[in-house]
Amino acid sequence: MAGLLEGKVAVITGGATGIGLATAKKLVAERAYVFILGRPKAELDAALKEIGGHVTAVQGDVTRLSDLDLLYSTVRTEKGKLDIVFVNAAVAETGSLEQVAEEHTLSAHDRTATSRAPQPRPHGQKPTPTPRQSHRGVGAQTRSGA
Repeated sequence: MAGLLEGKVAVITGGATGIGLATAKKLVAERAYVFILGRPKAELDAALKEIGGHVTAVQGDVTRLSDLDLLYSTVRTEKGKLDIVFVNAAVAETGSLEQVAEEHTLSAHDRTATSRAPQPRPHGQKPTPTPRQSHRGVGAQTRSGA
């Protein structure tokens, strides 16, 4: 049975855990091929196992342009096209509610915003493996702070 995204190719940064992993699983269930980018190899390996097929993991950090080059080069080499980009990565801090102070919250928000600020531009420039006429694509971005 054909899925809603049959034949589509997606990139998800921060795709090894949390919202990124859940999104990758949903896109694969709809028959898209998904490339996930994440930093810890162990998390990427676990995500590959959990997702099953139709997925490639690329180890890297969204704050490094060379890692984005590697990601999109891999997409270009393996699939030759890109339909969906989901920019999803986060900075997380943990602590009890009693430990959370205004400075802590603002600090986490500032780090998240700073780590994300360069993303839209590089992601806007990088994901063009092959130019296509009359191409309709999807882009999404999440933003969260601890």
